[in-house]
Amino acid sequence: MSFPVRWVPSRWRGAHVPAYLRAHPFYLAERDPDRHVVAVDESAEELGADAYTGEALFDETDEPTPALQRVIDFLGALARSRVQTDRACQALEEAGVLVEWPLSLNLGKEKPQRLGGLYRVNEPRLNALDAADLQRLRDAGALGIAYAQLLSADQRRRLEALAKARSREQKLPEADAVFGEPDLEQQIDWDQLDFGDEGESS
Repeated sequence: MSFPVRWVPSRWRGAHVPAYLRAHPFYLAERDPDRHVVAVDESAEELGADAYTGEALFDETDEPTPALQRVIDFLGALARSRVQTDRACQALEEAGVLVEWPLSLNLGKEKPQRLGGLYRVNEPRLNALDAADLQRLRDAGALGIAYAQLLSADQRRRLEALAKARSREQKLPEADAVFGEPDLEQQIDWDQLDFGDEGESS
C-alpha cells in the first residue's frame, strides 16, 4: 500500500481546509479510551488503482516509513488538539454561555435546510461574566474559541452562496463546471485558419 500526500482542492471551496479533511484518507480509530490505531478509508479515490501513486507505508521490517510516520504524527497532534477543544467547550458549558443554535440554511434546494444539534456562544452572557469566570475560560483555552465562533457566525452567508454555486455547477456539463466556458475547440473552423505555406522552409 502507498500513501498519497495531496489534497483535491476542487472539492473544497473554503480558504482553510480543516485538519480532519487534510488527514483523509487516514484517521484515528479508538479501540479503547487509552488506545487508538491508524485506520484508512479504503474506498477513497486517492487509493484508486488507476490514479494511485505514492509512497510505501511500511518498510521491509514492517516498521512505519517516514511517510506513514508523518501521518501518525499529524493524527496524534489532531487528537491532542481535539482533547484541548473538548476541554475548552466543557469550560464554556460550565460558564453557562453556550446556547442551542437552531440554524436554517438556504443551500439551493426547494426548502431551507434545518440543522440540529448545534450550539453557539451567547455574547451577552459572555460579556456579563466576572473576572474570575473569564480567567477560568482563558486558562482552559476557551476564550479564543468563543470569540472565533462569534466572528465566524456570519460565514453562514458565504456557505449559502458556495452551496448555490455548487448546485448550479452540477447542472452544467463536466467541462463547463470546471472551466466555466463551453469547449472552444468545437467552435473553431480549422479550414479557415492560415498556417502559412506548408512547403515554406524557415
